[in-house]
Amino acid sequence: MKFLDAVIAKAHYNRWANSVVLNAAKSLPTEQIFAPLVPRLDTIYAILNHILVVDKLWVAELEEGSFEVTDTRAILHAKWDDYIEDRLRTDDRIVGIVSALSDKELEATLYCDVDTHSDLREWSFACEIDHIFRHQTHHRGQVVLLMETTSVGRLKIDQLFVHPDSDRLNVGF
Repeated sequence: MKFLDAVIAKAHYNRWANSVVLNAAKSLPTEQIFAPLVPRLDTIYAILNHILVVDKLWVAELEEGSFEVTDTRAILHAKWDDYIEDRLRTDDRIVGIVSALSDKELEATLYCDVDTHSDLREWSFACEIDHIFRHQTHHRGQVVLLMETTSVGRLKIDQLFVHPDSDRLNVGF
């Protein structure tokens, strides 16, 4: 498998895993999505929203567009259904973006000339993309753990392979 194929597979996996989480969440009472389930931890919605904000920032940067938000914890949608629509659209955009990449683009070097939370000033574009998927996976794991405290129980989202034709479950809201 070429590296580009692996990147595309990760995009499909992330879209599939997000669909699994959203399908599970639809069975929960609203208060379990929007209220803390464990003291001092974020809500399911706050975590899912944070993932979406970061993904939208990344998509806007890649598409050379703009997405104005001052805080990655800013709530984008007051209504759950609006969040779901935006999440699904963003997942489709991410799959589209990475599916259109070339090996040459993945090998490109990115440069940063502003202070960030690390001393890193250059890195490969492939590492950038991998970081976006790791970010989703990290926070989606937090959501899955919170869902274990509800009637949803334990979700299985560690598939070995997700076929591109079946990566999006029907999220019927």
